[in-house]
Amino acid sequence: MNHEKTIKRIQELANNMALEWGCRILNKELNEILTVTHLSSNDECINCLCEGESNTTWIWKKYLDNNFEILGKPITLEVILQAMFKHDGRPTFVIEGDIANNTARKRSDMIFTSGHLTWNLSKDNFNDQSEETKTFIGELLK
Repeated sequence: MNHEKTIKRIQELANNMALEWGCRILNKELNEILTVTHLSSNDECINCLCEGESNTTWIWKKYLDNNFEILGKPITLEVILQAMFKHDGRPTFVIEGDIANNTARKRSDMIFTSGHLTWNLSKDNFNDQSEETKTFIGELLK
């Protein structure tokens, strides 16, 4: 499975495309990437932060039409593990210590290894991992 198909499979299994906190959307008209930071109490609009800026904007969900593309959440180790669990219905990894309570992300030298999977937590994004890791994950999710 190529890496693009692996990403789509991960997003499908982990429900990574939902418009919720942390989801990224692309404003095609302005070529801006926005990150969802808040959902209204009635779930009719979302508040987004434009990457590289400090101001936010509200967008009505009903107007997320052809000018916007949902990019999903960044594919972190947490998302990968969710996808693996949903793929075969049983936990594949046991996460303990620093990784479990997210303090590991503060360390630039933290590497998560389990079997054949090595994940660099200082670059906690699928696209920033080694080719071997991306290929291995793709094979697991076939």
